[in-house]
Amino acid sequence: SIRMAFSLFEAHRKTRESEEKYRSLVESSPDGIVAVGLGGKVLSVNRAFLELTGYEQEDMFVGKHFTKVPTLFKKDFAGYFRVIKDIISGGKDGKIIFDWRHASGEKRIGEARVRLIKSGNRKIMIQAILKDITQEKQAEEILKTSVERLQIVMDSIPADIYITDIDTYEVIFMNKRM
Repeated sequence: SIRMAFSLFEAHRKTRESEEKYRSLVESSPDGIVAVGLGGKVLSVNRAFLELTGYEQEDMFVGKHFTKVPTLFKKDFAGYFRVIKDIISGGKDGKIIFDWRHASGEKRIGEARVRLIKSGNRKIMIQAILKDITQEKQAEEILKTSVERLQIVMDSIPADIYITDIDTYEVIFMNKRM
């Protein structure tokens, strides 16, 4: 019937519009986004992912099993399999901090927010939103080292030293002598 054909056409149009909105959102994201099928095959990567990793061709990733992509280290695969299994079986989103390899060969540190994408009750794919957090981690390490060095210097001073929070008067630092 004409009514049924129109309903099918309308459903198809709405699905296509929804897919176009999703694609536009993914492509405009400043973060790298990867979609991986439930069997582990990379389905898509966005432009930001390629820029992040230093690769120019989607075919370095799309269509390959995630264990065959050039950015990941083999030593970490067991952890990735565990996370994927947990996400697929439990459906819970996850956050992973991991090492990865830039196209230049440089080792970097990444953060991935990983989630299961469903359509109704049907599990479709896993989506990972990625950021390069190498500089943040390096800054944290520098700060940690600086604090440790400051502690050594303050402990060597032959006086009682303590620092309090100006608002709460809570002691936030003291040397060993104190």
